Amino acid sequence: MAKSIVSLQTVAFNQATPVTAYADAINARYNNAVSNFESLQQRIDNEIAKMPTPQARAAMRGQLKAAAKEWLRKFPKRKNWKSLDLCDAKPIAILSILIDGTTQRDLGISWCDTILRQWQDSNVRPIAIYPLSIAEMQQIPHWDGKTQLYAAWDGQHTLICLYVIAMQALELSWEDMATITVPCNIYKTSQRGQVRETFMHLNTPDGVKLLSDYDEFVQKVYGVRIDDSTKREWMDAELKQQYIEKAHLFVTSVNAPNANEIGAISRMKEIKALSPAVIRDFCIYARAVQVITPRSIDPLEIASICEWFSMVRSSKNGNNAVSYTDAQIEDLARHLYDLFGANFRLQSDTGIKTELGPFWQKVRTAYANWWMSYYGNDNDAPSKMVFKAVEKTAVVFLYHQLHKTWDADLVPALNVNTPWRPAKKDLF
Repeated sequence: MAKSIVSLQTVAFNQATPVTAYADAINARYNNAVSNFESLQQRIDNEIAKMPTPQARAAMRGQLKAAAKEWLRKFPKRKNWKSLDLCDAKPIAILSILIDGTTQRDLGISWCDTILRQWQDSNVRPIAIYPLSIAEMQQIPHWDGKTQLYAAWDGQHTLICLYVIAMQALELSWEDMATITVPCNIYKTSQRGQVRETFMHLNTPDGVKLLSDYDEFVQKVYGVRIDDSTKREWMDAELKQQYIEKAHLFVTSVNAPNANEIGAISRMKEIKALSPAVIRDFCIYARAVQVITPRSIDPLEIASICEWFSMVRSSKNGNNAVSYTDAQIEDLARHLYDLFGANFRLQSDTGIKTELGPFWQKVRTAYANWWMSYYGNDNDAPSKMVFKAVEKTAVVFLYHQLHKTWDADLVPALNVNTPWRPAKKDLF
């Protein structure tokens, strides 16, 4: 269920324009009050529909077709569905499952402890097993000669936890243990080498698409709006999404086809780590810039500006205690636009890789001049200058820049420990 947004009484926030349509459409997906069930084809079509242009949509469909052709090339003898050697999923008696210790990592008792303490039934995935041969079962002590035995090659920690729940939590009798089953995927392969390769593949980033910060953020927003989650971290994420929506921005993944669309935020580090208050400040700033020059949010832009607003908010307990009104944040955005187009892109728009953007070129020049002056003839000076275009560097420059050209009373105490002090002549 969507929560009511905190009012943001600024002109910029209340301006929805044609150029904000794409961001607004992306954000609309969060407004579902219930789960949105899609057929498999609908899921594909709806994902492709998110692409901003017909060309991008056609390219994504072409990507799937190319992948299907590659599959056929790799498996030329597979002509029908029955040719796929898929696993059988079924309930299997827990006492008939053994652990293949040669295809498993060491059992982590502490990890079992963590699983049991954070247990949720919905986290239980089917145990990956394969049937033992007659010869293998004959080597097992106390085999009754009739029961089919299996070896678990993935999911041992889940299986062990289920066993502990049955034996130690529920204190089931041995007779009852013989009747309980656990969900399993039965793989037909008898080739241990293939099983081992699959185990390694499924338990490394190469084999599993891990959730990105973007994916986690999306799920937390849905968790609050659909499931009414009250987890603090999830509610914070949902509040940040409110601010993002209100500013006609949207989050996406860094490699997504829409990462360069107007209003796109593809760097999630600050969205994930910083407080809703700082993200709110950034959204006000970004929207004010977007009104002047609609574009995507550069990664160094959100990093640098959020670093600045974090410094502002942390300074409230310091000697230079400051706080910004929404109007002052908008004024800051316009001021930086007047100075250098509020353009924090590292690379120049010319496309020349060695040419820095206007902001970073100015910062690097200021740093180089300071470095030459500071170290001079110092025999202990570093052998060469090292310049890093990162948010801390940006904040130091902005601290001195805004003292010069903006309202010095609104500049917080600098929290970066550095001897670097740009000369006034090297500022904008």
